[in-house]
Amino acid sequence: MHVCKYRMNEPGPYPVDRQVFERETGKQLPWYRKEDGKERAYAICEACESPVQLIGLFEPLAHSERPYGKHMHRPVKGLGRFDPSVFEWCPYVRRSNAGGKAGKRPLEGVSLKILALVLAHFDRVLRILEQETGMRFSHAFAQKLLESWLDGEGYRYTNATLRNVPWMVGYRARGLNPFGQQITDNDGLREAILKAIPEASIDETGRIGKKGEAFYPLSCAFQHHKVSWEDGAMHESMIFEVRSAAKQPIYEQRIEIRPEAFSYLLGLPPDKAKRGEKRLALARDVYRSRFKPAVLERIETILTEEGDEA
Repeated sequence: MHVCKYRMNEPGPYPVDRQVFERETGKQLPWYRKEDGKERAYAICEACESPVQLIGLFEPLAHSERPYGKHMHRPVKGLGRFDPSVFEWCPYVRRSNAGGKAGKRPLEGVSLKILALVLAHFDRVLRILEQETGMRFSHAFAQKLLESWLDGEGYRYTNATLRNVPWMVGYRARGLNPFGQQITDNDGLREAILKAIPEASIDETGRIGKKGEAFYPLSCAFQHHKVSWEDGAMHESMIFEVRSAAKQPIYEQRIEIRPEAFSYLLGLPPDKAKRGEKRLALARDVYRSRFKPAVLERIETILTEEGDEA
């Protein structure tokens, strides 16, 4: 792996690079330490938050032209959460499985962390999906999206990692009816609906409606999650699809998953964050209705430990 992060509660990722390592760590503990008579450099995996050793930062490698991160098979004090199960699902370890057939993780570790991230940043999750689709989601649509993701236990999906949280909320939700949603910045979607559905209308604000009383079917979904690798770098994509019936889509849009976009929102200072309090309150209400107090307490513990407020 050629990217990493250095702290559990930082957005990341950073390239595995000597100058970046020195800037972010000052070559201090817990990232730089002497073991078995040698100085070793460590960081955290951006996908599973397990400790990784950074190989080749300070010496040339015979088998690689650049430094890289290697997952540890043991805990590293002060860094990440060591969980042996990551070797079964982390995309940087199991490249052949990433984006393909996936199972479910236990309700531990990263699964709980994803739940905590969505609870504390549901407004930002929605903002990412709205930016990707060019639509503005209503309160009711946002609630159905969240409830569907929870119904499918998307937080336990093994291809859902800490680098793709907003996109996997969309991907692991069922197809939803976008009727009444507002198209804010997607001329292609607007034109596709009007062309394929004579009964449909889109008003001056971009809201999807109908010309008369006749009902027409409409659904949208995030599909075809795919993972590829190029020069050691991980790339993820999926398709946003709109259908007027159950057969063929009337609109398809390829979405490149950009972890840095979510990281940017997480890293905004409070005075520039522009949080969506109604959406955060919605997430809290839905979580309270879905989870037992013991699970909610574990989620709140994660948020408290990492300085987030839900």
